[in-house]
Amino acid sequence: MVVSRLFYEDPGTSARFRRINPHGRNQVTPVRGNAICVVTTIVTSLSDISFPAAVYRIGGDSLLAMEHDEHPNDPQTASEDETAADPMTPEPPPTMTPRPPAEDPGATAHQEPGSSHSVLPKVLVVLGAVVLIAILGMQAYIVASANNTSAQVESLEGAVSDLSGDVARVEGSVEQVGTQVAEFEAAAANSSLATGPPSAVAVPAGSLPRFEQGQEDTAVGVHLGNVAGDEYYTQSALDVDPADGTARLWLIWAHWCPYCQEELPGVSAWWTANADSYENVEVVSVTTSIDPSRGNPLEPYLDDLQLPFPTLVDDDLTMSSQFGVSAFPFWVVTGGDGQVLFRTAGLLPIEQVEAIAGQLEDLAA
Repeated sequence: MVVSRLFYEDPGTSARFRRINPHGRNQVTPVRGNAICVVTTIVTSLSDISFPAAVYRIGGDSLLAMEHDEHPNDPQTASEDETAADPMTPEPPPTMTPRPPAEDPGATAHQEPGSSHSVLPKVLVVLGAVVLIAILGMQAYIVASANNTSAQVESLEGAVSDLSGDVARVEGSVEQVGTQVAEFEAAAANSSLATGPPSAVAVPAGSLPRFEQGQEDTAVGVHLGNVAGDEYYTQSALDVDPADGTARLWLIWAHWCPYCQEELPGVSAWWTANADSYENVEVVSVTTSIDPSRGNPLEPYLDDLQLPFPTLVDDDLTMSSQFGVSAFPFWVVTGGDGQVLFRTAGLLPIEQVEAIAGQLEDLAA
């Protein structure tokens, strides 16, 4: 859009576009086309960011368009001059007559397309838009970050609360266990005071108390009762009296126990080679805790092993309870009178087994 005529006049510097009213007060009459010029300039700046083609110059004490000065004989201009000279003549309303801009080589040279005067506003508008978008994006990012941080803080607080509850429950359980241990210790102390030291008498039904590793064995000195059951290899009933004058090493084991599977072949080989050297000593094994669903089934294992000493089958854990078994393999040593001399849980080296057998043989002789 090109503005053909632009007029701007300072009312205080020229009488050409002013009049005096009858009351003696100066009232400035707006320059014709002034408002139109302002609106047109704003619209032009927003639409294509370019300046109008009119060229300005300083004339007297006001800015006048060059095209206005180049038409001194314009009737409209003469009429305006006469109106300004006569203060009593009312000023006609402004007319909007477009005029083509005067072709001025200097003006064309002054307003070349792509000059800094036309590019600078565009750059400023683009920069302002970029800054505004950046500010809005930053604000959105800050709000999103604040929301995420709040959610994380709430989640962390919940986790801490749950952990505190777990700690409180564990502390309560520990206190409860401590109370139970204290009660058990008190009960054990009272029981020891009431019963006194164990005596070398037979336990009813010939059973021994349960063996506790690392504690004093209360079965030592107790007489073991008769041990009866079916012998595996002869498929006949066998009733052994521990007090028949023969000292014995009792080996209680389970077919699924790996330590038992490790110890039995060595004991079997040692006894096969040295049985004749022990006239007053006998080895008896008891297989117990039989479970067909577990590894190393009993029947094929015993058939392959062919133990050289009697093997009693404990189908119902009766003999296991009678010996006070607490782990496998389990050893019990009795003298010729049936009195318990020694008990232990776990694998014994064959050298230790041989040493015990030698001591039993010496006692019986």
